[in-house]
Amino acid sequence: MKKRLIIFLISIMILTSLNSVLTVQTLKISRNILYVGGGGPGNYTTIQSAIDVANQGDMIFVYNGIYIENVVIYKNNIDLIGEDKNSTIIDGGGNGDVVYISSNQVTFCGFTIQNSGSICYNGGIHINSDYNNVSGNIVSNNAEIGLWINNCEYNFVSDNIIDTNGLDGLWIDSANNNIVTNNFITSNIDNGMIIKSSSHNTISENTISFNDNNGMSIFYPSNNNNIIKNIIRSNNDDGLYINASNNNIYHNSFIHNLENAKDEGGGNSWSDEYPSGGNYWSEYTGNDDYHGINQDLPGHDRFGDSPYEIPFKQGRDYYPLIDQDSWYNEAPIDLSLTGQTYGNAGQEYYYTTSAKDPDGDPIYYKFDWGDDSYSEWFGPYISGTDASESHTWSTGIYDIRVKAKDTRGFETNWSDPFRITMPRNRNTPQIFMNLFEKFIDKFSFIRYFFNI
Repeated sequence: MKKRLIIFLISIMILTSLNSVLTVQTLKISRNILYVGGGGPGNYTTIQSAIDVANQGDMIFVYNGIYIENVVIYKNNIDLIGEDKNSTIIDGGGNGDVVYISSNQVTFCGFTIQNSGSICYNGGIHINSDYNNVSGNIVSNNAEIGLWINNCEYNFVSDNIIDTNGLDGLWIDSANNNIVTNNFITSNIDNGMIIKSSSHNTISENTISFNDNNGMSIFYPSNNNNIIKNIIRSNNDDGLYINASNNNIYHNSFIHNLENAKDEGGGNSWSDEYPSGGNYWSEYTGNDDYHGINQDLPGHDRFGDSPYEIPFKQGRDYYPLIDQDSWYNEAPIDLSLTGQTYGNAGQEYYYTTSAKDPDGDPIYYKFDWGDDSYSEWFGPYISGTDASESHTWSTGIYDIRVKAKDTRGFETNWSDPFRITMPRNRNTPQIFMNLFEKFIDKFSFIRYFFNI
């Protein structure tokens, strides 16, 4: 009876699993693709008419053309895809928002968005919902804001060109936890980007340039925003203006703005912890002769030895970058270890190591002598040059190792073990030791047989 019950339960589990698989397949098959424009029978002539009949999960593909309309995306989980961002154009006709996204989980990509209305805060694209992906568009020649993220969260905005808009390029207003990355925001009539009353947003790897006012402005009470790896250059006023607090700004390049940065809020962090570093400042003239948390140890680390001062509220970049990509760092490579494998107990022997640092940083070394003792870190040595250290062992067989780190603290793993044998402590002329080494190297079975 018990055996039959077990078989029955297993059968039910298998049938349930098969039903789940079939259900998933049915859902995938039921997704529709609706077409707008083009010459196909049944294609829609406007984008809005396709949205109106779409169901959750549908894709709307829009062929090249100029569509003069205001598009409202109000259904969750639909994808709106343009054939080519340069030639699939949505023109708002000078009225309102050109594209307004009020539903969640929308993907919108592959369009040129232009000619919004001129009433205050009309936008080329207006996002007013959550978990949307707006990528790969051109947002240009709108009368007010190019792209507006308003009263929402968890949106992803990437790889857009946002230029020549009549007010600001991009606004984040009362919106949290959004990611804005890898966009080109240029030549807008006022600011490139404004962040207002918004927190926990990540602004990374954007190019913000040639805007008539500030490149980026962050207004109170915005906090805990991460401004990372952006290029902010040649804006006609401040590169970055802040009158908010507790924001993190590092690994950015500030290049030839009228004033590269102003901090009127105070309490913002202008550098990451050592050895990650701060920002690149085009007018910084400090030297790089030292390294370390306090920049007081001989040897360069591609950070300036003196902080960069940000005007007004005593903002300070403690680790200004000497080059634009100085924040990037790799640990040393090609670590080697050479020396005798056979010797006398009680006699001092030197072992030589070297490594190369991909960033050209000087290198420190540390030995594990295999007898529960270690050397201190010693150096720094120029990348690629040899470094030697000595040690004395008692009788025995030992596996020694070495590791390397650069002046910014990036370490290698320990090297592979290098086995040495110290069999006796009486003096043997070195010439015989050398001959013996050559002999056992030639007849390797001897080393294996005697475990030496």
